[in-house]
Amino acid sequence: RGAGVGESILKQLTDYGFVSKGVKTRLGSKGADYYGIIRESVSLEIPAVIIEHCHVDEAHDEGFCGSAEQLELFGRMDATAVAKYFGLKSSVLNVDYSGHQLA
Repeated sequence: RGAGVGESILKQLTDYGFVSKGVKTRLGSKGADYYGIIRESVSLEIPAVIIEHCHVDEAHDEGFCGSAEQLELFGRMDATAVAKYFGLKSSVLNVDYSGHQLA
């Protein structure tokens, strides 16, 4: 499920203009996920991802991460992607992703 959530978030970000670097996994020497937050989430059956929105050493990314408004937008894009992945709906926000088809 973590990979699926990652793909959903990646689609949201690439639609916005980010360059796709793919969804990746890194295994540690014992065969489990290298990253502790992912490893522990998997053990609890909780989907988890690490999202790198911008790389400060890449000129292309500079325009995406320079303000508080941009950071808020990242949060909204991430939340929308998660809501789409899980098919959530909200009458408060007037959104319904229950019929959303994942790529």
